[in-house]
Amino acid sequence: MLKKEVKALMGKKFLYFDMDDVLLDTSNYVIKWHNKQWPFGEEKNCGSRDIHNLLNMSWEECWNNLPVEFWESIPFCPWAKQLIELGEHYFPNEV
Repeated sequence: MLKKEVKALMGKKFLYFDMDDVLLDTSNYVIKWHNKQWPFGEEKNCGSRDIHNLLNMSWEECWNNLPVEFWESIPFCPWAKQLIELGEHYFPNEV
């Protein structure tokens, strides 16, 4: 049965969206959550994904100790709905 399902999916196109900073405003939200200054005003920090270092925090302090409430309440990026709509337009029923 599984072999038949895999065969049916072969050649089919799918579109996957990353969640963090593509659909969900994760970086901005974690900075605000920790009451830290926005680090991306400095050119040297632009493009960095090591947010915990930019906030002068360990990985554990920045990410591992976040409560469930943080993860439940990350807001969508302003463009998220439009991205999803575009994906559904070009890949109907496959987003």
